Amino acid sequence: MNDYLRDMALFVEIAQAGTFSKASTVTNVPISTLSRRLSEFEKRLGFQLIKRSTRKLELTELGAQYFSECERLVAEAGAAHERLLARSDQVEGTLKLSTTPDFGAVVLAPVLAEFARRHPLIRFDLDLTPHLVDLISNNIDVAIRFGHPVDSGITMRRIGSIHHWLCATPHYLECHGEPRDPEHLKSHDGILLKRANNPPPLMLSKGKKSVPLVTNARFHANHISMLSYLALAHFGICLLPDVIAVALVRSGQLVRVLADWALPTVPVLAITPSRLQPARCRLFLEFLAEHAGDVLVVDPRAKAAR
Repeated sequence: MNDYLRDMALFVEIAQAGTFSKASTVTNVPISTLSRRLSEFEKRLGFQLIKRSTRKLELTELGAQYFSECERLVAEAGAAHERLLARSDQVEGTLKLSTTPDFGAVVLAPVLAEFARRHPLIRFDLDLTPHLVDLISNNIDVAIRFGHPVDSGITMRRIGSIHHWLCATPHYLECHGEPRDPEHLKSHDGILLKRANNPPPLMLSKGKKSVPLVTNARFHANHISMLSYLALAHFGICLLPDVIAVALVRSGQLVRVLADWALPTVPVLAITPSRLQPARCRLFLEFLAEHAGDVLVVDPRAKAAR
């Protein structure tokens, strides 16, 4: 039985990798050994699991059915092992995270630092990119992204929300005047976050009234730090997430404009490739949900800085 379980796990690794070379890298087992053990396993089972070719491996019909069962069993066995380690305070392994550079620096970094202090055996691999990467092919444990995902089949957990403020420097407002109504934004230079695929305009709302956000946008960028730099250089009215804007407003470097008009709230989501997560992943998600709110929820006293 032990041989069956070991070879079942190896079969899952080979099928997931798609080639012997990739499976060898993941398992640290030589290609020749993988091929031999898979052949021996197929002989014991009495049917072929995988069709071999020079370029790729392809599951047979029976192999695909067997893989779906084996993958679940192997994942559950791994999760049981991780749960045992978690109870003995011996959680270890590499936690691979993906998020945007700005969120990583402002929100994730302090949370991650405290989590790392509490779990010294866990290593971290951080992928900071503005784009949502494929979690499975890139072996990502947790991706933190924003908005409402199109794929309803993914596993996600809401860890907070981000609000957006319109801000400008006192110098810019002295030179160009402060807008008192969304209509006045059309005569101002805008500094806006680049949004993909021609999305609908952002809407400003006040009570039952809702109007599109329209500025003479001079700058578009997909990096929040660049937007805030341009705003601080007096280039116009900037749309910034509150987790960054609040400190700049409190310090007097920026002034919030049209504070009585609200912009849509953006959910912050922790996305995982599967509900069956290793202990290090579950521990991090719980810790993130508990502590990220300290940064994502703006202190009510920030209202005084408006």
